[in-house]
Amino acid sequence: MAEALHRLAQELGDSRVVITCRTRPYEQDRAWRLPAPWQVRRITPFAFGQIRHFVAQWYTQSGALPGAKYTPEAGVVAAEALLQAIPAKPGLRDICVSPLLLTMVVLLHYNQKQLPDERADVYEELVSLLLDRWE
Repeated sequence: MAEALHRLAQELGDSRVVITCRTRPYEQDRAWRLPAPWQVRRITPFAFGQIRHFVAQWYTQSGALPGAKYTPEAGVVAAEALLQAIPAKPGLRDICVSPLLLTMVVLLHYNQKQLPDERADVYEELVSLLLDRWE
């Protein structure tokens, strides 16, 4: 896989290439590792201030689209409701430190307006979102 990615990058010339993967396989098997000049970076977990910024911006941008589900004003209210729910629901804050999972939580909230109370139920809804509704 590493060799195929290297060849792809060479074919693309000066284009930048970003490759993502789970860290465990990458760290456990040298065959997965990309040689120099590839640079390895880890996505660090979001701090709560970054979560606040992301949620507010997501609702602001989605409210600015033609035919948006929320007006800009209603988007502010929805964003604030989600930002109050994240620290209040057990385990939800732990999920939201991941940029990918936070994006999915915001999509779930956007579509359902509220989130389940239990972490396992949140994960179940996220899986449903991925399998049934994400286009």
